[in-house]
Amino acid sequence: MKIGELAKLTGLTASSIRFYEASGLISSLRQANGYRHYDPHAATILHVVRFGQQLGFSLDEIKSILPPSAESTWQTEALVVGLQRKVAEVDAFVHRLGQTRQQLLALINKLENQPGGLTCEDMAAIRELSSG
Repeated sequence: MKIGELAKLTGLTASSIRFYEASGLISSLRQANGYRHYDPHAATILHVVRFGQQLGFSLDEIKSILPPSAESTWQTEALVVGLQRKVAEVDAFVHRLGQTRQQLLALINKLENQPGGLTCEDMAAIRELSSG
């Protein structure tokens, strides 16, 4: 299929498709007239790429779990390992967010319980909150 057809099928712009091709995520064959011809599986790959990006995967991470060619089978084990790795990253991020939340709440509590303005000593105490 031509790039315009692939763009219409996937909702991507032709320039995005060319970018993904240049990144090695999909490939095309050049026809005699110079037009790119894409395998029908390219649409599936592009949907996977977009979905992967929405889930927080980098293009390199996505590329590492794609089958080597359109005719190849998906390596379920590699997919599962990649997804498990991403879940671990999300868990670590959620943990860091929880710590950040606690620091913010402690700071709010400190500020709300300060009568009047803040002194340099008060700010030093706040600095200690941020380091521990």
